[in-house]
Amino acid sequence: MTKRNENVDALFDRLFEMLEVSESVPGHEFLRSLREDAQANGRNWQERLNEYLNSLQDQGCLSSSNTEEIVTLASKCPVPLAGTWAVVSPLVWLMLGAFAVLGVTTYSRTSLQSSVFIAAVAIVAAYTGWLWNRRPTRQRPTGIMAWERHACALFYAVFAIPVAILLPLLSQVGYFEYLRHAHTVRSNEFRADPEGMVAFQKLAKDQYGIDVVLNDPDDDWVNTTLAVKGASPALMDTSAGYCALSFDSFSLRTDFGIESPQLRKSWINGVLMHEMGHCLDVSRDHRGFGDKSDVGSHALAPSVARSVHDVQSYAVAANKDSSKLWREAYADIVAIGYWRVTEPGSYALLAKNLREARVKNASDTTHRTMCWIDATKSKVAPTSLAGIPAWADDIRSQANCPGV
Repeated sequence: MTKRNENVDALFDRLFEMLEVSESVPGHEFLRSLREDAQANGRNWQERLNEYLNSLQDQGCLSSSNTEEIVTLASKCPVPLAGTWAVVSPLVWLMLGAFAVLGVTTYSRTSLQSSVFIAAVAIVAAYTGWLWNRRPTRQRPTGIMAWERHACALFYAVFAIPVAILLPLLSQVGYFEYLRHAHTVRSNEFRADPEGMVAFQKLAKDQYGIDVVLNDPDDDWVNTTLAVKGASPALMDTSAGYCALSFDSFSLRTDFGIESPQLRKSWINGVLMHEMGHCLDVSRDHRGFGDKSDVGSHALAPSVARSVHDVQSYAVAANKDSSKLWREAYADIVAIGYWRVTEPGSYALLAKNLREARVKNASDTTHRTMCWIDATKSKVAPTSLAGIPAWADDIRSQANCPGV
């Protein structure tokens, strides 16, 4: 505050000196008022000073060099803070925009919610229009001009309602269509790639006797491109007699990729084998339609497996965080086993990258598989791809890791 007032005093003392007038002499109320506002750093005093200097220079009261000197002194002084509404209004509009986007993406929006949203938009817009058309306090408009501010507020309120509804809706539709189209292109490329889905299907069938299909991109683009609960760049669902893969290469590279370009292909194959691990783990617990046999418990955490006696209790146990962690541990071990068989020279770096990714995402407790990843280091590598499932089962059950 002291430094600010010192700069302000230096500015106005010099200005009074250049004008060869005394501040105490009557007739300079404007400058005195401007100085008080500058000391309080209010009322857009910097803009008013600039207009005053332009006026003095036009009248020949100040030379260009003197004006430049005053401007230099003014630049050392602070500018007034923005008004409260200037700061708050962007946040308010962002909040209303967020509510609008959420509103058009849910089925549960009620007429009351819509009415409250429209009323909020109208009030905020009307207030913005009211401030936008503000006149100096000394001006007293008459006649039709007296209604100008009210008309501006009303126009803003009416105009903002369709904009607040249509703009988020069109933005959502356009962006979602972009994501869907881009995912479809990548999915079709992966489906036709001899080293992509073709090779993965052959590996699953030849090594594990499992049929894997790639989900239709129109059905899985949400789960692989949007950051919603349960979504992931790669997902595997078990169905009757086969497993269905959802996969987006771009999402995988940006969200969970490896920095080394030389190992990127191996990393992607490891992610696919991670999903293969889920298929191997969960499918052996399922029974076919009409099958009266008991459900299995391989994919359930030991702490909850004992309580399973039918399909309903299995579903409850499978949804526990401990069981989710148990399944993720198996899938990560399968991926590391795959790297140890196919990338004996690079598997350590790949496993290290996987562990770092798990550590980094501390909030995701169902993927905290570091203990099992560490346990793979002391085990002899599986002798073949076909031996990976048994190798992973052995490590998972004997690792004695917490959380399951």
